[in-house]
Amino acid sequence: MRRESGGCYATLLRELELEEPTLYQNFLRMNIETLHFLLNLVGPRLQRQDTVMRTAISAGQRLAITLRFLATGMLVTIFYYHLIHFT
Repeated sequence: MRRESGGCYATLLRELELEEPTLYQNFLRMNIETLHFLLNLVGPRLQRQDTVMRTAISAGQRLAITLRFLATGMLVTIFYYHLIHFT
């Protein structure tokens, strides 16, 4: 699946987490430790099961999308457009 190998969560956020923690915090408005703490709290409620038709979006991805939306007000489709055309 392209999401697991080329999506924003798989590439950009992982790269920022490893190489640029300050930019990571700026991107999600939350530091890495707080994000992991929050994910441990709400992750089980966010996790969905895979179906025959598709692979479910992971709890981490769902949380990152929500935090990005809350931080910017940017819809996922607009966010996706910016990633494709401006990176």
